[in-house]
Amino acid sequence: MTAKRFITRVLPMTALLVLLLTSLHLMTTAVQNSSELHRLYVPLLLFSIFGLVVLVVMITVQLVRLVRQYRRKKMGSRLTVRMVLLFVLLSLTPLSVVYYYSLDFLLRGIDSWFDVQID
Repeated sequence: MTAKRFITRVLPMTALLVLLLTSLHLMTTAVQNSSELHRLYVPLLLFSIFGLVVLVVMITVQLVRLVRQYRRKKMGSRLTVRMVLLFVLLSLTPLSVVYYYSLDFLLRGIDSWFDVQID
């Protein structure tokens, strides 16, 4: 494996994995104790934002590469574009179902917390 390939592909994915695992550990620690949540709120927020930015950058770089390959009509680029579009469409369906029911569950749960009958 060349150094360029390691720096451009393996290192960012490894850093993102470590960042997300650290964030997950901080979240489990914070949820177990409310005073820990107060103390770890800013690091959790920073880890999450940084991880999101790294993920968006990685996706953008790969999409730019794919568009360049498609415009140059490289072999396999049309198939890759079709597979990416199919994956996006297939992943949006369950995502939207889970989002709808989760939102409904949360809204009904929060409404029931504050639904106090006054006689």
